[in-house]
Amino acid sequence: MAILFDTLKIRNRLTQKGMNEAVAEEVVELLNEAQIADLATRRDLESLATKADVAQLETRLMRWTIAAAGIGGLVGGLIGSLAT
Repeated sequence: MAILFDTLKIRNRLTQKGMNEAVAEEVVELLNEAQIADLATRRDLESLATKADVAQLETRLMRWTIAAAGIGGLVGGLIGSLAT
């Protein structure tokens, strides 16, 4: 998500504070080029998993692993008993 700057307003404020107009224009141009793509927005941060989400997922995975191991043991036992 891009962050929009009012470049004219920034340039005007810089020149009103005594900055040379050409330098103020360059500062505004650098602001436009420098950032935007790598900034995280509030929406980006809200979409990240929390520690609680990760802990809940770990618990679910552990339950699935234990259940799968139990089923595997039962199947192995059944196959073993049928083979004898």
